[in-house]
Amino acid sequence: MFSRPTSRILAAGALATAAMLTQSLPATAAPSPATSAVSPDTLSTRLVGKQYEVLVDGVVKARFPVTDLAYTVEAALSPDGARATVIPDFDSHHGSGLWVLDVATGSSRRVLSAPVTSAVFGPGERLASAEDRTGSAVIRVGTATDAGQAVATVPGRDVRVLGWAADGTSLFVTSRPEQADLFYAESLMRVDLADGKVSPVLKSDLSAHKIYSAFRLPQVNGEQRVSYVATDAKDVCMGTSELGLASTTGEQVRRFGTDRAVHYRDGLWSEDGTTVTYEVQSCPDRKAGKQASESRASSVNGVWTADVARGTRTRLVDGISAAYQLKAQRGGVAVGTPRDGMRVIDPSAPVSAATLDTPATGKVTLADKSRTVTGGVSTNAVHLPTPSVYIHQLWDTEDAFDGNWACAPTSAVMALAGYQLKNQFPVTVSSPYKHVSPYGGYITREYTSPDGKTRFTYKAPDRNGNWWAGAYGWVVGDDGYGYLSYLLSFLKANSASPHQPAAGVDQAAWVRSEINKGYFVIAGGTYGLGGSGHYAVIVGYDDNGNFLVNDPYGKYASGNYDPDHPFTYSWNFISPSVLVAT
Repeated sequence: MFSRPTSRILAAGALATAAMLTQSLPATAAPSPATSAVSPDTLSTRLVGKQYEVLVDGVVKARFPVTDLAYTVEAALSPDGARATVIPDFDSHHGSGLWVLDVATGSSRRVLSAPVTSAVFGPGERLASAEDRTGSAVIRVGTATDAGQAVATVPGRDVRVLGWAADGTSLFVTSRPEQADLFYAESLMRVDLADGKVSPVLKSDLSAHKIYSAFRLPQVNGEQRVSYVATDAKDVCMGTSELGLASTTGEQVRRFGTDRAVHYRDGLWSEDGTTVTYEVQSCPDRKAGKQASESRASSVNGVWTADVARGTRTRLVDGISAAYQLKAQRGGVAVGTPRDGMRVIDPSAPVSAATLDTPATGKVTLADKSRTVTGGVSTNAVHLPTPSVYIHQLWDTEDAFDGNWACAPTSAVMALAGYQLKNQFPVTVSSPYKHVSPYGGYITREYTSPDGKTRFTYKAPDRNGNWWAGAYGWVVGDDGYGYLSYLLSFLKANSASPHQPAAGVDQAAWVRSEINKGYFVIAGGTYGLGGSGHYAVIVGYDDNGNFLVNDPYGKYASGNYDPDHPFTYSWNFISPSVLVAT
């Protein structure tokens, strides 16, 4: 048996994203009456035409244009509600600059022209922001009129200011490792404003099986706390998942819902600590079969509020949404999206994720090449120039194989199927019903490359400890993780010409350009999974800034089998860190 060496060859060429400086000024909304201080959870944004409205208490305060409908606007209120930070053209990693909005007058001014990842007002109207420097971020502390001087440099990617310490002497920031293969393990760091020292609070460590995500800084029983999602494995459904609450020095205060059969995406703790609201999905069980797995998913997937002491829970949202995320809302729970605003959920009147997502999506099929559907923004032309093959990593692979870890190799085979891999390599699959998977053999079985030069004999273990060859054995290491360097070499060995966007390129525009040339784009991103990374294949796009995705883990990376692929995803939902056209 041939397996990958244990010493890792980490992926080279981690993608660097660049800012697009928006030249046009934001429009000031019609003047509104002066307002008193408002709660920080009353701000929302929504897309109207080609600009984003920033609303406070439901009143439009300003409008900011975006250069690409794939991008959004990030905004947050100051503690007293008098001002808001606004980051336009946010590409899920950073935006084109930092603006400060005066809530009472609706006037705004740009205080920083740089690729800003985040900005948060703190005590005494001080303003903290993070500027992306590719592999690190510069942390600044200033005011509403001046972004201020750099106080520290924090290493890592996707470095963001999460918030201020209660006493105002330090900041909490989150970061991810610099290596592209580890793009989802998130750590919480403290930045001391006196000396710029950066120290870990809760640090992800793959070797120690500690992976964190979804950090927040809630006030619980009058004390500032750190909330998070924790798992003991990098990929979704590879291990145990739980919700946690810790002190601001990292000591665990409370844990909830520890389980190997589910994956938590996010969590919100109440101010009194008695309840926690969370988004969760069930982990598919290949042995149990599709019907049993999807039956359990239908009873588990969604947003719930639980009584921490009793364990009783109430469902707020039925199913996984592709766009809406949990938002703090005093007096209740809200879900929101930058494009469509916020919606408060009444526990007595739960909603379905399908209902939430319906206004922003249109149903398309693989037979479509260009047709018009009704979208949430305008008449929406859908572009699917190249026919594609869909393969589900669980339900289109052979029966004995557990495909929960197979998103990267399955995405690679989908991108090659019918083109470089012209000949089918069928396997008969019993679930979800007995059927032939035309290209399923390439995932797990040995074969020879189209040019006859490479035999795919490497093997890697699945979740059950069984070893498999084919794309899986080549792309996945013997630790069960998929590696970008292996993915690229697999594509090249199959006579493909994989290529990635150059530094400074508008990535959403690059993806559309590659799709128009007849390529598919393999995208590694978060897909709403928090600390667990995921790969899928972008096969098309629409004119509302969305992308059409063949997701090997099913609709919204839920594990379910949905025949209505490709699925319509926002750029923000994909949140790509790796893009490979092939």
